[in-house]
Amino acid sequence: MIAAKRLMLAACALAVAACSSLTPEGDADVVRTGLVVDLSARNPKPDAAPAAPGGSEAAPAAFAAADSGPSPLRLVAAPSEGPEEPGGAARYRLNFEDADLRNVVQAILGEALKINYAMSSDVGGRVTISSPRPMTAEELLSALDTLLQSNGFGMTKVGATMRIGPLAAGGGTVDVGRRATPGFGLSVVPLRHVSATTMARLVSGFIVESDGLRVDTARNAMVVRGPGARRQEAVDAIVSFDADWMSDQAVGIYEVRRASPDAVVAELNRVFDAEKGAGAGTVQFKAIGRLRAVMVVAKTQQLMRRAETWVRRLDRDTAAGGENVFVYKARYREAKELARIMTSLFQAGGDGGRGGPTTTPRAGTGMQRDELGSGDAMSDSRSGASSGGIESASSKNLGNVPAQASASAFNSPNFGDGQADPSQSAEAETIDLTRQGGGAGDRPRVLISADAANNSVVTYADGYTYQKILTALRQLDSTPLQVAIHATIAEVQLTDEMRNGVEYFVKSGGVGLGRDKGSFSLFGTAANVLSKQTPGFNVLIGSNSSPDVVISALDQVTNVEILSSPSLVVAENQPANFQVGDEIPIVTRQAQSVDNVDSPLVNQVEFKNTGIILNVIPRIGQNDAVTMQIDQEISAVSSGANTLTPTISKRRVASNISVVSGQTVLLAGLISKRDERGKNGIPILGDLKGVGNLFSQRSSVKDRTELVVFIRAQVIRNGEDAQSAAQEFRSRMTVLGSGARPAVAK
Repeated sequence: MIAAKRLMLAACALAVAACSSLTPEGDADVVRTGLVVDLSARNPKPDAAPAAPGGSEAAPAAFAAADSGPSPLRLVAAPSEGPEEPGGAARYRLNFEDADLRNVVQAILGEALKINYAMSSDVGGRVTISSPRPMTAEELLSALDTLLQSNGFGMTKVGATMRIGPLAAGGGTVDVGRRATPGFGLSVVPLRHVSATTMARLVSGFIVESDGLRVDTARNAMVVRGPGARRQEAVDAIVSFDADWMSDQAVGIYEVRRASPDAVVAELNRVFDAEKGAGAGTVQFKAIGRLRAVMVVAKTQQLMRRAETWVRRLDRDTAAGGENVFVYKARYREAKELARIMTSLFQAGGDGGRGGPTTTPRAGTGMQRDELGSGDAMSDSRSGASSGGIESASSKNLGNVPAQASASAFNSPNFGDGQADPSQSAEAETIDLTRQGGGAGDRPRVLISADAANNSVVTYADGYTYQKILTALRQLDSTPLQVAIHATIAEVQLTDEMRNGVEYFVKSGGVGLGRDKGSFSLFGTAANVLSKQTPGFNVLIGSNSSPDVVISALDQVTNVEILSSPSLVVAENQPANFQVGDEIPIVTRQAQSVDNVDSPLVNQVEFKNTGIILNVIPRIGQNDAVTMQIDQEISAVSSGANTLTPTISKRRVASNISVVSGQTVLLAGLISKRDERGKNGIPILGDLKGVGNLFSQRSSVKDRTELVVFIRAQVIRNGEDAQSAAQEFRSRMTVLGSGARPAVAK
């Protein structure tokens, strides 16, 4: 009896060793908390069984989830240690050791999860599986899928039934999204931030099967094929890479005004080593051509601020920069003059004058140079009702090209005519200075124009070319210098003591200074700096002397009459004109119709300027040396000329001289002689022979006069020089207003 009991206990022990149990956590009463499962096979239903996933010839057995009796295995539900999972799913512990695989499938699917399944007859083997912590129903199903895969079997969901059999190349479920259900199948993962091609390169290492990954470029999605666990690993990797990479980035867009955005991005990549160096991934640069801007994406705000600083530094004009429109605001000179200079520069070095600028002549400049060697030395005239100005399109304006002017400039018939027709002045504002510098070789395309309304120079060129133009414009558009010119025009009567003229009187020391002494420098210095162009002589007076010294000395010997004493301030290289006199009408042509003898006689009249006319163009050199082009004329109608073609007597001095600021130059030597004889008496009686002299008186007037011109130039560079010149003008006006003679230092 005792032996029989021992044999029964041993049999029970063997039965327990061959089974697995899932015990509740913290509770040893298995009977109260356990779920008794019958793991014996149910009656197969071949007509309802699906095909085996492995393609085995053996038909799988179909099992219902209903319990049919006690089972050699017991699956026990564990009590919940916390809040239940969403959906109220129970938690289980697994503890199978050397159990039959078919029994494990029956315990998990049929008894625990209540899922219908179809299992191939090829499924079998001994397995061991345990769980250290409670598992949810979903985790339990995933653990079974992994257990089957490790033994060469797969689990595929077909409708509401799980099909279990050998692994096959086809079939399975299709999942869309980020979750992969247990079992063999496909997972389609739509991508939001990364392209499918790029993602395939990133996650290819997570897919074991060579054909387990597909790319859907049309929908920008990834297709993963394989068992549930492996698919889930691949899906998790895809989701981790498909992230918004700009969510934690600092983004900025900076406008580029001068340089090319592509060139700036290339330089920024080198500065930050952002392509393959230490800065790769921390900061990225992208050129936006449409906005002419650079987009910066950085990890931190500090990197963003540093990138912005470098964008501003690199935004400079380069030779590779595109063409653009640049505007330069002229400060001191006229924009039309600056544009004309730059246009002529590109015309000279471009296509040989082809396509050069078309300019409208500017009237009223005061000086016009016609052909050199004009026969009329000073023929200022006006024809009919038209005013003076430019008469020929080939004439060159001395006011615009002062450096090339010479004494022959005063030969122009328009010299000194400072009046202009308002209509012509209006046309000058619309001068067309457009110039295309390209057209020959590889010269860049350059367009230069002047905006007279805003006094600006508008240039269309690339950045490199404009830098050269801008440098030239800044040098040309400098602060203009001015010259204060004081002139004294006097007529000296030559008496017996001065019968040889002022030159001899000065050289003989008649003014009390002696030859080449004191403040005079005769022929020594003057011969080097004065260019005589008319008969006469030039004397350079030192800066400490005044014309009044010479005038006072001459006045003590003879009669000196000051004809004019003008003072004016003129900008450098600009003409200054002073004129006091009359316009004399002169008939140049008469015409009458030959068809009608009673037709009126038509006269063509020109007006001739007479009187005292002074024209000066100063140019400032180094060390305050002033070079002046001087044209001085005194003209008048001869007495007794009452016809329409009067005789005009004229005395004219034209010279090109150079003096130091503050010095006075004396121009003299123009001597005129007058010899008049007359008879006054009683009419009829004075004409009687013999006794006519008793009733009449004969007169004879002979005199000789010499024209003397004193010119003093003073450079005005700043406000102090201007104030000094103004003070001198005021003192001269005060003396003239009092009617007194200017003080003479004796």
